[in-house]
Formats: sequence, structure tokens, C-alpha cells
Amino acid sequence: GLGHHKEAEGLIRTALPIARRNLGDNHFGTLAATTHLAQTLVRQSRFDEAEDMFTDVVQRQRYEASARDDGEHPDRIGALWFLTQCYQAHGKIDNALRVCKELVEAVSTIGGQGLGLLHPFAKKLYERCEELESLKARKAEDSPSM
Repeated sequence: GLGHHKEAEGLIRTALPIARRNLGDNHFGTLAATTHLAQTLVRQSRFDEAEDMFTDVVQRQRYEASARDDGEHPDRIGALWFLTQCYQAHGKIDNALRVCKELVEAVSTIGGQGLGLLHPFAKKLYERCEELESLKARKAEDSPSM
């Protein structure tokens, strides 16, 4: 990004009500705009607001109208990835790990018969889950037990 996060936020916040009115809450354009808005909030360290938006966007039922026989919708997978990053940036490692594991499950459905696990994104995802597991273990070591 170019660092114009406040400006981007303003533009998206202006367009989002129009998208909701004209396209509906579950339209891909509306969901994508909400995802982009949440990403601009993460870049401004406004994690709570971004988490709320991502959590709303990744609800599985939002994508039921376009459900595919060969797995999860790619936009939902992308939003789950961004939610994982948001939780990690906010220091909520347990939440990030939970969503990362949900994401592994979602990616495994792509293409049917587990073909998604062969996708290059799956490798990146496994690495992120391992990183989060390591952070969780380190956090546990640093916390004195009572």
C-alpha cells in the first residue's frame, strides 16, 4: 500500500452503504468492500473494529447462494486468511490459530477430493499455523504458572 489508509477508509465507507442498498449484504461486491475496509483498519491498528468486520464477512451462510460442489468460496477463504493475520497482529494467537485451522479445513475442500491441500497457498497456510503454534508455545513458556 501507499499508506493512504484513512483516505481509503473514507472512500470505502462512502461506497459501502450504496453497495448494501443496491446489491445486498451478501453480494460479493459488498463482502469484498467490507473485507477491504477491514484490511485498511488493520493497517491503522484498529483491530477490534476489523475483527468484527472480518468475523461478519466469513460467516459461511453468506456464501451459500454461490456454494460450489468443489469446496469453499475463494472470497471466504481470503477473508479467513485476513482474519488470521488480524488476530495475529492484535496478539490474539489462540484466535489466530483457531481460524488458521478452520482455513486448513476450508482449503482442503477446494477442487474436491482434497486437491486444495496441493495448492501453493496450502503450504503458506501450514507455515502460518506452525508459526502460530510456536508463538503459542513461547507465550505459554513466558507465562508463569500459578
